[in-house]
Amino acid sequence: MFKDSGAIIDKALAEIVVYQPDLVLVSGDLTKDGELICHTEVHDKIVAARKELAAAGKQTLFCVINGNHDINNDDNGRDFSSGAAEHTDLVDPLAFKDLWADCGYDAAIAKFDEGGTRGGSLSYAVRPVKGITLIVVDSGKYSSDQNGLDRDEHVTSGVVGEKLLA
Repeated sequence: MFKDSGAIIDKALAEIVVYQPDLVLVSGDLTKDGELICHTEVHDKIVAARKELAAAGKQTLFCVINGNHDINNDDNGRDFSSGAAEHTDLVDPLAFKDLWADCGYDAAIAKFDEGGTRGGSLSYAVRPVKGITLIVVDSGKYSSDQNGLDRDEHVTSGVVGEKLLA
C-alpha cells in the first residue's frame, strides 16, 4: 500500500474532478498512522482537486472525518523515508481540526466539542443544501477517556460516547 496509496487517491480525485459532485465525503484513515506529512500531502491533493473543480465552475464541498489510525498514533506513526522506521510529527485532535478546517469544519453549522481533544471532539454537522443535514461522527478511540489506556493514544476500534450520542 505504501507504493500504491498515492496513485489510488490521485485516481479517485481525478474521477471526482470529472464527475463534479456537489459533496464528497472522506470517511477517515486518511493516513497510514497519523503522520503529519501524510495528512498534509492528502490535504494538498484535495485542495488541488478543489481548485480544478472551481476552475470548471463547481464549488464542491469536501467533508473529512478522521479514521481510527489518523489521531494520536504515537505507537505506530513513523517516517520510513530513510529506509528505517523513525519517529515523526503526528496529528492530535486540535491539529486535525486546524489542518482540515476547509474540509467540513469551516462549513459546520454545529461542532460537538470545537476546542476539545477528548473522544468524539472531531464530530460536526454541515448543511450542504437546504433540507439536508449531514452529521459527521468521530468514533475514533484516541484519548484516555475512551481508549482504556492511561494516555492519549489511538486503539484500533471505535466508539460513540454517551455525550456525543445525545
